[in-house]
Amino acid sequence: MRRLAPLLLALAVTACASSGTGSIGTACTDQSDCASNLCLLSTMYGTATGWTGGTCTATCSGSSCDGGTCVALESASYCLATCSASSDCRSGYVCDTAVGACLPDCNAGFACGGERTCQTDGTCRSSSEIAAATGKCETSEDCKADQACTSVASKGCTCATVDGGRKMCRPACNTQMDCPKPGMGIPPSSCNAAGFCQGL
Repeated sequence: MRRLAPLLLALAVTACASSGTGSIGTACTDQSDCASNLCLLSTMYGTATGWTGGTCTATCSGSSCDGGTCVALESASYCLATCSASSDCRSGYVCDTAVGACLPDCNAGFACGGERTCQTDGTCRSSSEIAAATGKCETSEDCKADQACTSVASKGCTCATVDGGRKMCRPACNTQMDCPKPGMGIPPSSCNAAGFCQGL
């Protein structure tokens, strides 16, 4: 599993039984709100963590995850709500299709960490992950099938003719705001007249 953004929390796990009923991904304000007795809180010591409204979770390892998807964060692995699209997630969360789980929207304050940058769709991506998403294609349907260009979920991707006549999957755009934000290994790009982000 790839490791995601750091978890800005120091969670206390107790042996006490929980009286809560919250399932994986349910909002929570206290550990006892969750059936697992484990909540990723929205604030810790007066500082926002990015976990909007808190979320019930459980510790996990690999594929072992009761009622969710096991995701390796930089601090530990946690069960998070499973998804295939951001519409499957609560408000304040986006579906990271690379791991199939609802993660906090980095545009709403969740920290991506030192190795990833926040994309316009709210996911955290490294430069290598973005490069891997821009594969070869013959039609735009090839890009959709490969889930390429996930950095711009609102516009998806398009099969673009780039330098030398090569056809490559590129983020589709209407305006510059649709293109990935530069920085941390992501090159600057511009929304060209052909409707894709040029320069990636």
